[in-house]
Amino acid sequence: MSCTTSLASATRLALFPFTLLMLAAIPANAAVSTWTAAGGTSNFSDDLNWDAPPTPDCDLVFPAGTAWATKPTPVNDIIGMEVNAINIYEAYNVTGNALKCKIINDNSASTATVALAVGTVGAAALTVTVTTGGATLNLSGRLSGAGPVTYGGPGIKRLNGTVNNTLTGISTVALGVLQLDSTAAVAIAGPLVVNSGASATLISAPEIADTATVTVDGTFTLSGATGNDGSATENIGGLLGTGVVALGANTLGCSAQVSPTNFSGGFSGTGGLRQSTSGTQVLSGTSFPYTGTTTLTGGSVHIWGTLTDSPVTVTGGTLVLANDATVGAIVLSGGAASTLSCDETISAMTMHGTTTSLTIGSGSTFQVVSRSPTLYSYVSTAAANINGATLVVDTSNFSPTVASVMVIIDNTGGPVSGTFAGLAEGATVVSSTNTGTTFVISYVGGTGGNDVTLTGATVATDTTAPAIAAVVAGSITGSSAAVTWTTDEASDSQVEYGTTTAYGSLSALAATRVLVHDVALTGLTGSTLYHYRVMSRDAAGNRAISADGTFTTSADTSGPVISAIAVGSITTTTAVVTWSTDEASDSQVAYGLTTSYGSLTTLDTSNVLSHSVPLSGLTVGTAYHYRVMSRDVSGNLTTSADGTFTARAAGGDHESGNNCGTGSLFGAIALAFLLSLRIFGTPFPCGGMSARRD
Repeated sequence: MSCTTSLASATRLALFPFTLLMLAAIPANAAVSTWTAAGGTSNFSDDLNWDAPPTPDCDLVFPAGTAWATKPTPVNDIIGMEVNAINIYEAYNVTGNALKCKIINDNSASTATVALAVGTVGAAALTVTVTTGGATLNLSGRLSGAGPVTYGGPGIKRLNGTVNNTLTGISTVALGVLQLDSTAAVAIAGPLVVNSGASATLISAPEIADTATVTVDGTFTLSGATGNDGSATENIGGLLGTGVVALGANTLGCSAQVSPTNFSGGFSGTGGLRQSTSGTQVLSGTSFPYTGTTTLTGGSVHIWGTLTDSPVTVTGGTLVLANDATVGAIVLSGGAASTLSCDETISAMTMHGTTTSLTIGSGSTFQVVSRSPTLYSYVSTAAANINGATLVVDTSNFSPTVASVMVIIDNTGGPVSGTFAGLAEGATVVSSTNTGTTFVISYVGGTGGNDVTLTGATVATDTTAPAIAAVVAGSITGSSAAVTWTTDEASDSQVEYGTTTAYGSLSALAATRVLVHDVALTGLTGSTLYHYRVMSRDAAGNRAISADGTFTTSADTSGPVISAIAVGSITTTTAVVTWSTDEASDSQVAYGLTTSYGSLTTLDTSNVLSHSVPLSGLTVGTAYHYRVMSRDVSGNLTTSADGTFTARAAGGDHESGNNCGTGSLFGAIALAFLLSLRIFGTPFPCGGMSARRD
């Protein structure tokens, strides 16, 4: 385009007062900008590409027709653009700089692509809808922000970006299919919910953040997935819902439940479920027609439902059978790290489960808990193999009477193979929580002569709980405290604490019995009131609990720890700086040609763990210094060390298509004039890139 001032631009300047009056009369959120592709470039800033130039919070419309065919790749070259909606009616590929919006509607019947990064508007929801069944919308740019996103419409929504998405809100598949096909590690950064009638399909792994919970009320399909996420095909935080997980031959891993997650739906296929590291996964469904292995390497799995065809392997953590659950063959082979128990603490229910065969390896633990004369934990099986496992009997809630019998392994098959460690036929078993209560063990007891039984021999006479005194919370900092107390007899130590009298957190049990107790509480929040109470149990199993107490942590004075700093998406004029912090904090970057920097990005006040800040206005081929800054919610600031990067060298013509010269006095005057027009909302009479219109 020519840089000479045209009659049309002069007319626009003359009509400027009238234009202001017209703009003032337009209702909020009513503006619509339709792509005409009539400009000399593919850029958003080329006003001739629109029937009306985009304004903040407008609707961008990319219509069907010949305009699409002649200009298939609209490019957003505007920095900081924020719109209400993007409406697509053909197979467009919209690319360029990141923008924020609330709605993306794909009304095409084929495949459209939004390749630019999309951020949510504050905490506002982002709605992505594909209105035609069988049509596909590729979202290949980064999704970011705090607001939730809802995927609707009968068509396919496909996350196939090359960088990690950082949108921390809930991703809900309300209708249709969500395909996870990113080449980065994280397509879903926050919780994922698949509604009834909708489905999520894993194409490649990993795709979901390892800490994210997934609620499946519809269908979650892993059967065609490739790749892996550690020891599983896909690893998630925990599984919830009532729907179906179609595993195929693949494995779904769970590893980081903050509180127990209960999945009452079903699995299908020959693949498996794997629980590892920490957390508790509950399986309460009655339709698990899958033959893969349920594997436990850490944390715990509580089975309340039916997994008849699924063998269970425990190499670490605790397997709990309750509610008369039914499972396939159980093998505990993790030594002291693996435990089988029927003591259900999450919910009151029967303390019993059935397995086709039970093998307890050397060092593994079989736990028996008694709660009443008729309520105690036991397992039914057709084949019992006890290869030197450890037997633990907890009578802290109830001590069975002398001569009473507990059938702890109801063996419906042949004779029991092996014995518990150090416990031959007729040996004495001492309660682990009350040394005055003992039993006699038999491997040929019960009605069939093949059961493992415990017959009460003696009952403890000590029924008095320790007397707790001198409870004090001291050594209080912004993140820790020490709770001390005394008892009148040797007993163990534990503290329950939280921000209400419901507590919610429990310190690790200090099993050593002492008279003076000292328990450290860590990971606390600064300037916060905590409730706490102390607990001590004596050798006879009698437990005392103190009254409620409170303390307030001091102000947090430690700044966040910054790590994993990187610079990516580098172009001739832009770059994106990313980093992580160990606590939620804000984001800002200082950058410039020297270590004095000189430029500072706008402060992003969102308190997050994963940070991403775009830099713009860079000079081609120039080396830049930068450092990142994050401040936590208590106001503690951390600044990183200096780093450097170089803006990518340009190749060929200027990408913006701006041909306006500034190499002469006339050019400088002309540019100043054009900028004055832009300040008042008047388009350039040439194809240069514009800033966001306010």
